[in-house]
Amino acid sequence: MSKAAFARMAPLLAIELADHDIRTAGIGDVPSLLRLIAELAEFENLTHLMTATEADLLESLFGPDPGAEALLLFPKGATAPVAFALFFHNYST
Repeated sequence: MSKAAFARMAPLLAIELADHDIRTAGIGDVPSLLRLIAELAEFENLTHLMTATEADLLESLFGPDPGAEALLLFPKGATAPVAFALFFHNYST
């Protein structure tokens, strides 16, 4: 998703993009991404169902045949992300 497309969605999400940066997740972001996924599982009271590991994310996002992509949201000047979007492409006829 382009930054422009995400910006169009921002009012729906109540995010002030002027105060945040969005970027594509890289290999070095896997620990932060896993942390955010774990925090979401905890919030949803679903930690007992969470099985993802760093190795799983590395394979799914950056392996030879990536099945998903992720975006990260950072407050301006921050080094740790505060939100993520993990998505996959699916096309069916």
